[in-house]
Amino acid sequence: MPPNNLPSQSPPAKHIETQQRKPAPPLSQFIEEKEDGSLVDPLCAPGKIHKITFADITSASYKVKDGITCTPCVRSHLSNITGVDIYFKKDFLQYTGSFKERGACYALRMLTDEQKTKGVISASLGNHALALCYHGKLLKIPVTVVMPVVAPIMKIQACKSHGATVVVKGKNMKEAKQIAMKMAKDCGFTYINGYDHPHIIAGQGTLGLEMVEQVKDIDAIVVPVGGGGLIAGIALAAKTLLPHVKIIGVESDRCPSFSTALKTGKPTEVPILSTLADGLAVPLVGYNAYATASTLIDKMVVVNEEWIAIAILRLVEHEKCVVEGAGASGLAAILAGQLDELKGKRVVIPLCGGNIDTTILGRCLERGLAVDGRLLKFCVTVSDRPGGIADLCQLVSETGVSIKDIMHERAWITSDVFSVQVTVVCETMDKEHSNRLKKILMDSYKSVVFGDFMNPWTMNKPKVISQYGWRRSNVSLWFTRGLTLFFSFFYLIPIFWSPYNTYYKALAAYAATSALRLHQRQPFFRLNVQFFASILMEDSCHYLIYSMIFFYVAPFTPVLIPIFCFSLIHFASYSIRLLDVLGPNALWMARLLISLVELNARNILNLIAFTEIILAPFCIILVFTGRASFLTPFMYHQFILMRYKSQRNPSTRNMFTELRMSATYLANHGKTPAIIKNLINSGINFVCWLGPTIINPPSQ
Repeated sequence: MPPNNLPSQSPPAKHIETQQRKPAPPLSQFIEEKEDGSLVDPLCAPGKIHKITFADITSASYKVKDGITCTPCVRSHLSNITGVDIYFKKDFLQYTGSFKERGACYALRMLTDEQKTKGVISASLGNHALALCYHGKLLKIPVTVVMPVVAPIMKIQACKSHGATVVVKGKNMKEAKQIAMKMAKDCGFTYINGYDHPHIIAGQGTLGLEMVEQVKDIDAIVVPVGGGGLIAGIALAAKTLLPHVKIIGVESDRCPSFSTALKTGKPTEVPILSTLADGLAVPLVGYNAYATASTLIDKMVVVNEEWIAIAILRLVEHEKCVVEGAGASGLAAILAGQLDELKGKRVVIPLCGGNIDTTILGRCLERGLAVDGRLLKFCVTVSDRPGGIADLCQLVSETGVSIKDIMHERAWITSDVFSVQVTVVCETMDKEHSNRLKKILMDSYKSVVFGDFMNPWTMNKPKVISQYGWRRSNVSLWFTRGLTLFFSFFYLIPIFWSPYNTYYKALAAYAATSALRLHQRQPFFRLNVQFFASILMEDSCHYLIYSMIFFYVAPFTPVLIPIFCFSLIHFASYSIRLLDVLGPNALWMARLLISLVELNARNILNLIAFTEIILAPFCIILVFTGRASFLTPFMYHQFILMRYKSQRNPSTRNMFTELRMSATYLANHGKTPAIIKNLINSGINFVCWLGPTIINPPSQ
């Protein structure tokens, strides 16, 4: 309906040719066939342009005023957040859920009596089909719609509920249109293009008239663009009445057909990819729409999927509006910061459709939460020992994060057999909260991968290296472990340096490794008993003490066995992750050597535990030979107690049990002399007396 608050003689826009009002062009029911056998609608063909006039829109406004809803256009709650004075034209409140009713209603009312009797046909994925079926039912006009097989089932059923004939055929819209035009030619139906028919464009223009009437002092209108019919109608109506108004079109970057047409100077077919804004996925803009709108559009922008998802989320949260991706794309451009020139300006955005499947809505909201930093997915490798996953859950809960989903994998991982890969989806308060959790996880675990980067073989390698491999703390650990291996090797084979120097350098390198790992496990210092108790439970603290004990003891080769073996296991485990970045078959010889280490990880851990136990009596021998101080055995005894009570690595405790069982079996053997039996039992009792009185079992 034309606005009644504007002067009767509004100056025409400089781009618009003033024309005498002419009757709308008649609808042709004669589909033409090209030389290659394809069919074409003569009303929407490149050689027969039908440019829409303002008179067509005012005519449409009069004819459809009792057939459609004049939807509200209200100020948005997002205005304060974005800095743009936003007004939403809520055309998703039409009966069928989209602006398509405007064009469909006008096109049907402009049919001749003969055309109404024979019926109409169109091809559509949903919204245009729904509008045509609904108004065809009201006007008692037979309607046939051809919908491709990818059309949502919900919309197919909705069309059938309006009494229309629904043909589900064609793998995409291009094939569906050819099928519809063939049926029109064979059966005498009138074919109505969903976005480029002259009457459709004129009907969509009534939306622009209502905007100008409902909102004063508009500076810009941001319009979603698919086939171009909506922006053509709105631009013509708004620019005629308010020439200063900026018309800005928004497309999905998955199908920028109108932007491409403006660059090439004509409608040009572009490939389309799946998109949240499926209503904008039109590979070729309409010829009539392009001819009408191309000189009226001030700017075109393309937005990516993430911002469309965030826009859907913002509309649900702040406006309580459920809008499909195409309808939310105008807001997405503002949220993405692509229209900063509109800050402080009054902007109208049509929310042009709300027909979104509930399953798709759920995915959009989750995608929006993920992009917004409020839904975080990560994959972390933790110890498969009892309590490994429990420790992870406790760490997450201590940061105030809620776990939504968790699963673990043992078989298809490249780390050692004592690890498990855990995938967690959790909900945070905001991006800052997510970043805080990320830092804690990265400091606490060697292998953490966030977001979409779950498979290192399909990732963008530079990004993976920064996120998956090359964190400073992890690289530092990898480097210090490598130094431990390096100096231990040259202690055994003293080619370049003195074995005395390389021995202590190996201990120093492993002390640095233990200190770094301890900082990862306990990044925040707290001056209380609980903090120091938790420090003493960490394996890295145990081996920091171990390195310090033997740093003041004369070189003794067995001392290097535990630190060499631990360094070998962890160095190999991290190296395989770095190799994964290069590809599954990169450096296969190195992979083979690393796999040998990982396959023998349990045996290596048993060797470490056995060496730890055997070193206890040797510490006493070292005292009597003058190679260690009197305090060394007592300090080492405390180290062994800590290893025995370790919850992360029970190898020492298990080795004690196995040695005790073997000794008991030997003592109870019938052929064992009594004196040997007494010595063994005395030794067992002495070791048990030295050990802790109560051993807390590992947490389950």
